Amino acid sequence: MSYLTTPDKTTRFIEYTLSANQTVSNGDYVKFDTKKTTGGDSVSINSSTGEIALSSEKSYWLTVNTHFKRYQNNTSFTLAFYDSSNNQITEENGGYECDYTIGTTSNRYSANFTAQLLLENPTDTYYLTVVRCWPNSEVHTRTTLFICEIS
Repeated sequence: MSYLTTPDKTTRFIEYTLSANQTVSNGDYVKFDTKKTTGGDSVSINSSTGEIALSSEKSYWLTVNTHFKRYQNNTSFTLAFYDSSNNQITEENGGYECDYTIGTTSNRYSANFTAQLLLENPTDTYYLTVVRCWPNSEVHTRTTLFICEIS
């Protein structure tokens, strides 16, 4: 007889960072270029295009902690995950944007410096996209993408 049996799962942790600040404008992809991993993962990021490739046989939790350099104190920025068809991954599909909005008294939400994406058996490639920012802002090297891969 078995009690509280659970399937065996392997969990890997992957961290991506930037080796230098990246100047961005609306529509640009964040291009992570430095990887640290616990080993044996199925994650890759093209540092030239920003494309995030994941295994279709695994589940993922992506969390990006954003450090954004704005050139004016009264400017806002938004980052979100997009698929290869340039569609934003919304909450209904497991995507949560990073949004820092200034100057709107109707905005009842606090600033959010974390974007997240939850995926089970992904069949696409993904991009962390700058949705809105002041021209020539910078994504700082302290911006970190953490990925938990479960198989």
